[in-house]
Amino acid sequence: MIPFRPCRNQSGNVAVFFALAIIPIVGVVGLSMDYEATINSKTKVQSVVDTAILAASKHYQAGGDKNATESFAQSMIKDQLDYYNADLECAAASVTVGADDKALGISIDCDHDTSLMRVFGITETDFTVTSNSRWNYDSLEVSFVFDMSGSMSGLENDLAAAATMALDVLVPQTGSPPIANTRIAMVNYNTYLNAGDLFEAATGLTPTRTYQMEDNYIDADGNPASRTVSITVDSTCVAERIGVHAFSDVAPDPTHPTAGSVTTPVSVIDAEVASYDDGKKIGRYGVTGDDDNPHGFVSAGYYFLIDDPNRKDDIWYPRAPITAGSSAYCRPLGPLPLTDDRDDMDDYLDDFDASRATGGQLGIAWGWYLLSENWKHLLPTSSAPADYSDSSTLKALIFMTDGFMYSPDIGLGGGDPQARALCDRIKADTHIRIYTVGFNLTSSTAKRLLEHCASSPEHYFLADDATALANAYLAIADDLVDLRITS
Repeated sequence: MIPFRPCRNQSGNVAVFFALAIIPIVGVVGLSMDYEATINSKTKVQSVVDTAILAASKHYQAGGDKNATESFAQSMIKDQLDYYNADLECAAASVTVGADDKALGISIDCDHDTSLMRVFGITETDFTVTSNSRWNYDSLEVSFVFDMSGSMSGLENDLAAAATMALDVLVPQTGSPPIANTRIAMVNYNTYLNAGDLFEAATGLTPTRTYQMEDNYIDADGNPASRTVSITVDSTCVAERIGVHAFSDVAPDPTHPTAGSVTTPVSVIDAEVASYDDGKKIGRYGVTGDDDNPHGFVSAGYYFLIDDPNRKDDIWYPRAPITAGSSAYCRPLGPLPLTDDRDDMDDYLDDFDASRATGGQLGIAWGWYLLSENWKHLLPTSSAPADYSDSSTLKALIFMTDGFMYSPDIGLGGGDPQARALCDRIKADTHIRIYTVGFNLTSSTAKRLLEHCASSPEHYFLADDATALANAYLAIADDLVDLRITS
């Protein structure tokens, strides 16, 4: 028989076991909560320091020394952390400058107060946050090339607004630019290009000049007759450069004896006379120098003249004189050489006015000339480009178009092959970075050209509307600044 044993009350034992277990449970929970709070604080401080190092890098690039930059960073970080309500105490941030003077580092030590972990005598946790930034260049030279052909009519404001957004990054209206020594050049093109103040140096001609040609006709008595006819034009429009330097950035030599002459050698005239309806001929004038143009003169705006020996009167038929005022083969707005004056840049964009055809190869060539070390003696002293060998200077050409491409028949081929040849030479002979922007492009040929000209696929942009165009220019500006957090 099993003896009777009364049940014992074990609640006291459970209470004891629970009391013993609660201590490690509270410790684990407290450790988890305080650890999570510390991680959150560290994340917040990291964000503050990352923001500060970009601002401090710009401050340093703009001419601040190490001590001034450190004070700037410390003040910025403190102001940001004061808004962060946390049991957090951080020492003053320390700043280091890279050996090559193109990198910056910030480090800051912080303590975070604990709550539940105090049960174990742990009153605070500590952590260190670091951030490093780097930039590659001390100087920036950018040439903006804008399409002002007729198909851009009505879209000038969209283009100006997009370019302005890029300028706001590169050369802000207030404060210092991300790269301290930043200069911007601008050029626009349509059928031809207005060389403006650079016309005489580039062509060896004066804006006001007289062209002559032999005019053959049938006189009133029915006999063959001829006379020398002339016309005076006043224009700074230019066409492509022909000859051995057609696709180079060799500077013209305005001191050469042929400078100032408007008499084109007979061999050049003969080579450039094309058949016209019913035996008419078109004489193209404006090229100076020898047949292969060894002195690098840029062709002046052409004057077309119909010479019809079967014409039965002595009326002379000029065709489409190229003047800046009438049928306007080029716009009045000439190039803006490199400048750091933001007002000059804004004024240039305000003067956009689109018309006529698309001579994009001219824009590429002149965008290059404004960045070329070879052209510096032809430009104002303050606009002289840096040498190609200057590794501290980034040079970039931003070529924009909405289509391609017109070219007069001067023996160089169409606009597309000329543009390709220029881009190939720029990429082969210089370190200029080429960005291309296609706006409202429908031509697959134009797209292939822009893709070919860009320095890489990442430097080729297509935009279908004003917003996309603005985003393209902003992306280019951010890439040019090239100030980035490395760790």
